[in-house]
Amino acid sequence: MDKAELAVLEKMSDSELEKMAYPDRPNRLVPESGTLELEAKALFFLRDCKPKEYRRLKKSGELLEAVLEKSAGARAEAKSLHKGGEEWPDAWNRAVRSVILESPDSE
Repeated sequence: MDKAELAVLEKMSDSELEKMAYPDRPNRLVPESGTLELEAKALFFLRDCKPKEYRRLKKSGELLEAVLEKSAGARAEAKSLHKGGEEWPDAWNRAVRSVILESPDSE
């Protein structure tokens, strides 16, 4: 993801960004390589749930870095969970919840 791609995501309405972040693809186990799905989830979460932090990051020019950090962290966490024996759907769901949505990990 680069600044141009981030700019495109930022220009999307909340409903457009939400559709990209949470596509209706029930049979897909792993986000496709090359998509911006995890990045869209991170941006949507910041914009929708943490507007003050979103504005601060945007104003300081750190938004791209924050979005990339969250999406990379979620990918790494999902791979780690899968290596530990968790099935892909569960690994991705837990990684997104814990890293991007900042929810405590619950079993």
